[in-house]
Amino acid sequence: MESKLSAWIAHREQLLGFASHDALAEVCGVSSSAIQAIVNRDSLTHVGRSFRAYLARALETTVRDLEALACGKIEWIADDHRVDAARLTPSALRTDPRASAVASAAVPCPAGQGVPVLGRIDYNGRADLLEDFSSETLARLPVRYRGSPDAFAMRTSSLADYPRNATLIFRGLPPGQLPDRQPALITRGDADGESLFCYIEREGDLSLRLISPAGEAGPLVPMEMIVRAARVIGTYTQEPWHEPPSL
Repeated sequence: MESKLSAWIAHREQLLGFASHDALAEVCGVSSSAIQAIVNRDSLTHVGRSFRAYLARALETTVRDLEALACGKIEWIADDHRVDAARLTPSALRTDPRASAVASAAVPCPAGQGVPVLGRIDYNGRADLLEDFSSETLARLPVRYRGSPDAFAMRTSSLADYPRNATLIFRGLPPGQLPDRQPALITRGDADGESLFCYIEREGDLSLRLISPAGEAGPLVPMEMIVRAARVIGTYTQEPWHEPPSL
């Protein structure tokens, strides 16, 4: 069966209200040329799993069905077959690609209702995330962000450029929307899910250079190999809560 991927993408864009491939690329957080290459080749063979996940999420389908369509295993994905991928992601780690990259200022809030603390970042940038995000003992800051209801925080010990024992507050973004030369939290799919705090530098449309907290140039990572990304939107230095044992 011949692939109908390109025709389906064009149809789905119209169904979901995307004005063009450029609009789809913006929601996916990737370059317009990357989407155009998929359409021109009528294939997904040149893009990785994470890239396919961004595309499937934006087009409200599953990666499995998208790949089956591209391989000719199925002829079409019906209009009424739509998937809300955000509901399958823990709320504190959700990414809203349509949201602005700029969050509103922090506002005080009652204990237990603020930004959750989901882990710790070592001095070298290595990030350890909690395994249970729904734990009742999850620590929370007494602040929240009106523009970022799904913001999350990470404790630090002696991270360069930040106060000792500070807490960094992050907001999830598609990697294509990360500000250049700004601090970010990156989870790499090509490194066993390793999460790193680093500074990013763009090299072309589809790659990011990861710079360590000490300023050392790290690996060049294709954007489709980045499973999750978040940018720093604030720093909290007070400690009016008790850490759970897992931190």
